[in-house]
Amino acid sequence: MVAPIVATSGRHSVAMGKGLQGGTVGQVCMFQVQCKDASGENRTRGGDVVIAKLMPPPSKGHMIDCHVIDNSDGSYTCTYLPVKALRDVDIMVSVNGTRLADTPFKASFDAGKTEPSNCRAFGPNLHHGVAGKPLIFHVLARDAYANQRLAGGDAFKVRVQALSAFNAEFAQHIKKWSTEAALTDMGDGTYAVSWSTCFAGWYTVSISLDRVPICKSSFKVCVLAAVARIPDGIAHKPCYFADETSDEALPPAVSARSCALIDDVLCVRKPLVRKEGERLPRHDRLHLFHTAARLWTVHEVKGPTLPEVTELAGVDSTLLFFAHSGGASSRIDSVFATDLDALRVSGEVRRHRVICSGPFPAATDGAQLCTMRDGLGAATVWFVGGKDPSGRLDDVYAYDTARAAWRCVHSTAVGVRAPGAAPAKREGHSVVAFLQSLWIFGGRDVSCLADLHCLDTAGASPEWKTPQVNGELPSARKYHSAVLLEPTGYMLVVGGLDDADNFHPDVVVLNLFGLSWARLDQGRVPRHTVACACVRGELFTFGGCDVRGEPYDTVLTVDLTTFTQRSCLELRADTAEYVCIKGQSASLLSLRTAFTLEAWVLPRSFPPYATILSKASQNWMTGFGLAKYGAGKGDMEEVNMVNFFLTPGYSTTKVTAQIDPHVWTHIAGVYDGSSLKMFINGRVTDTFATAKAEKEEEIDALHAPKADLCIGAHPNKAAWDGLIDEVRVWNVVRSEADIRAGMAEPIIGQAPGLVGQWTFNEGAGELVVDTSGMRNHGTIEGTITRTLSTRTDKHGKPLTAAEQRVDDVAAAFTSWKATFEQAHGRSPSKADILLTGSVVTSLARKVGYFD
Repeated sequence: MVAPIVATSGRHSVAMGKGLQGGTVGQVCMFQVQCKDASGENRTRGGDVVIAKLMPPPSKGHMIDCHVIDNSDGSYTCTYLPVKALRDVDIMVSVNGTRLADTPFKASFDAGKTEPSNCRAFGPNLHHGVAGKPLIFHVLARDAYANQRLAGGDAFKVRVQALSAFNAEFAQHIKKWSTEAALTDMGDGTYAVSWSTCFAGWYTVSISLDRVPICKSSFKVCVLAAVARIPDGIAHKPCYFADETSDEALPPAVSARSCALIDDVLCVRKPLVRKEGERLPRHDRLHLFHTAARLWTVHEVKGPTLPEVTELAGVDSTLLFFAHSGGASSRIDSVFATDLDALRVSGEVRRHRVICSGPFPAATDGAQLCTMRDGLGAATVWFVGGKDPSGRLDDVYAYDTARAAWRCVHSTAVGVRAPGAAPAKREGHSVVAFLQSLWIFGGRDVSCLADLHCLDTAGASPEWKTPQVNGELPSARKYHSAVLLEPTGYMLVVGGLDDADNFHPDVVVLNLFGLSWARLDQGRVPRHTVACACVRGELFTFGGCDVRGEPYDTVLTVDLTTFTQRSCLELRADTAEYVCIKGQSASLLSLRTAFTLEAWVLPRSFPPYATILSKASQNWMTGFGLAKYGAGKGDMEEVNMVNFFLTPGYSTTKVTAQIDPHVWTHIAGVYDGSSLKMFINGRVTDTFATAKAEKEEEIDALHAPKADLCIGAHPNKAAWDGLIDEVRVWNVVRSEADIRAGMAEPIIGQAPGLVGQWTFNEGAGELVVDTSGMRNHGTIEGTITRTLSTRTDKHGKPLTAAEQRVDDVAAAFTSWKATFEQAHGRSPSKADILLTGSVVTSLARKVGYFD
């Protein structure tokens, strides 16, 4: 008798195995399905239809079918290969169309082993930074399927190598400079990287794991000095695109509201023209300008369709779209996001909606936005001003990118007010973020505005402040753009219109450190509604409209590395603040029977014996230097006098000259073994003949072999009050022509007789580099600060032949007069001159001594 066939029951069948709980990305997961009949007995034969599927959460991925093997004994082996690190994935199992009773199973998948080629680095300091301040960026660990690792433990190596210096005198010093950056494991698959340098220039940052470079490594980094001087004019130059750029990749025009910066890539959204009868465009495109490669690429965006009116912002690798879904007259009511890093992995750009909380901004148009990071790196997108159908607004809204939460910071319309004097309602203004503050300039209310406001967000609650700014106030303007020239602290205001819709041809600059305005000539056709971005030492200006109202599709650039990046020492008459150079090196000990001292100085006041440069014993009994003449105790002739002295410092073995306060002056002292000369701005002003040192002890007394070379003070005795720049020491006699020829700029490389040159352009740190090549490096003692050098050339144009003859005559007569005074103890009379002979008499007449 044949036994009856018992049907398989899906409700009674069971699944078991670790694969039901999840696994690791890239590793095969497996579980078993045991088919049972209605009475719960195991089936002993195959032939059933077993289906197993992985169902990720919405927007997290696609459904995955498991591979099912019929074991012909009533059991089935299900395998699958997870490629995405996800949580709460449903595993659906059915037998003959009926789900198992325990379905769905909840599974989670961790990222696999870190794959260096999929890891990425991100953060502004990956591309540019400031000398003397930490350059911080992050490394994101990913597995072979580009899933972010959620645990630490990877041993990344970050090596920084100097390429070149912006201040040419440091070229030889930094050519072998390199360092290993500090790496902090954050424990969540990200690593914070920090490094610093004291020298402005170009560097490369190489990042590797197990000697395998990460994606796009190495990176070229522009480090600017903490101080930089904006020139009188800036030259915008057309940016020529790479040959690989296709015509399709070029955006027709760029508006400031439709672009954002992601690392060093400018993203421009361009909606395709809708067809007749369609409410929205069918899709849109994203144009990417890769600033390093000068290359445009274009990508079709997949995902939810957006309206034409959309603002963009960039945070790390995420591009945020703030959409007005109801059209141009509606407020922002939705946020979408695109991960541009996924473009490299999958080759496509996908967009998804972000679920937000809090009140959305009320503005329908004209709001300006910028991104700000707090001290922990968290990013906030700020929306300021704009208008709605009822008129212009004074609103300020903040969007927390980590929590996807909106909050209203200030809005008269809804009764929320930040403390302080709030700006008037406006549109067409500009806003930049700097040091935890928003800086808002210009725009239009009833008429164009030229006011500047600051919203300080550093405290527990934001507060309005009205900064007091020096310089000429810029003219009122609207529809301009502003960009922060990172990291110099300058805010550039570009383009714009006045009340009569006339273009502003200038560029105005606000120094956010010194709070002063300056006006520049931009040298290009003026525009309005442009987009600006500052990346890796370059300012890019995109799009906008020209004077005819036509879209402008040329990209312009400005090389910021050409800005003067020189600093000087700022002294405060503190005898504990100075630069100390150990004076026992062979080159400094060579300052014996002939030498030359040079320095640029700007005195604020003249304290007693204020010292510019000295290599002398503590009691001034041996050595030499440049210092203020005398104590200035009531003697007005001594107040502004400086002297080049030779052992001892208070004796008559010196030459003096008068200099003006608050003015840059070049001072040089020359000793040739038998006389001293003082030069002011390259011209001799005083000469003194002295007995030539013959004995060794006499020579030692001249150069104080055991004393250090000090700049800015004679330690614990006397100190300079003011600025000092570009100090040089030579072991040779420099002529007047030599001094004039070399006083304007630093000496580049080694020069015969140059034993020390200190320009103070390091940017930060206690080290003061000797750029002469003799390695007489100094150390800052105390709390001396480096400040922007405002020095300009004071020697003017080279002397003509006639002017040089006049200078030579004056120098010759001054030398004879000094010799006479030393020999007779008094100044020469007219009779003395006439009795000396025709040569001296002729010199005296030429210099006007008998007038």
